[in-house]
Amino acid sequence: MDIKQKASRARALLGDLVLREAIDGLRADQIAIFTGRAPDEVLIEARHMVWALDALEARLQSFSDDEAVFDRRQSKVAPQ
Repeated sequence: MDIKQKASRARALLGDLVLREAIDGLRADQIAIFTGRAPDEVLIEARHMVWALDALEARLQSFSDDEAVFDRRQSKVAPQ
């Protein structure tokens, strides 16, 4: 898959309302654990889950950002 295709699919996923609802719901569930009284192991697992969700979103965003970098590099290479 080329950079532009990957970026397009990543933007589609980031803009998908069902995926957004799923990610936000999972994050809210895990954050709710922090406000209660949970054993340390459960708190650690919840923290890791939030980090994983953040990493997933960041990775998808990086695919979109890669396209912008690619386009800038191409515009510098192209004769004008």
